[in-house]
Amino acid sequence: NGVCVQPQGLHDISVSDLHFMLNDTIVNNNLIVNKSYKILIDVKNKGNFTENVTFEGKIFQGNVVKKTFTHAAINNFVPGDVKDDKSRTVLFDLNPGIYNVSVMGVILVLDANPGDNIDMKQITLIICNVNNDCPLGLICQNPGNIGSFCKNETIIWSNMKSSFISSKLLYRKSLN
Repeated sequence: NGVCVQPQGLHDISVSDLHFMLNDTIVNNNLIVNKSYKILIDVKNKGNFTENVTFEGKIFQGNVVKKTFTHAAINNFVPGDVKDDKSRTVLFDLNPGIYNVSVMGVILVLDANPGDNIDMKQITLIICNVNNDCPLGLICQNPGNIGSFCKNETIIWSNMKSSFISSKLLYRKSLN
């Protein structure tokens, strides 16, 4: 009779549990500038259809996208299937500051619940959290904060040593 009938069911995927790993260790939301982190997500096919899912990742500050990335697509993602800890390694080569990281799953048909296709986390990019984050010989100042920086320990020691020597010389002169 010329009438198209749509199959019954839902197209519905979800993206959740966005988190970060460095050297196979889950890290909090303070990330170090110029380090590569795994961005992990969980993906579930909550619908009744096999789906092909692509992913769009963004790192943005305010409304400005600073960097984009992708996760590998999932093809023939069957209903009820779950992919835990799907990862993509991304270099965070941005300036220190507060950013949002989002990953959105995309299917080619209208999703029944598009609000759960995206997960987002706020991160703080910092220079250092501990001394090991700094190049050898430098120490982390104001650790864990946007204003953190690596300071040259040798200069500090050198200045302390010269102050000590100067004080010692002044003390000797005062004894004479």
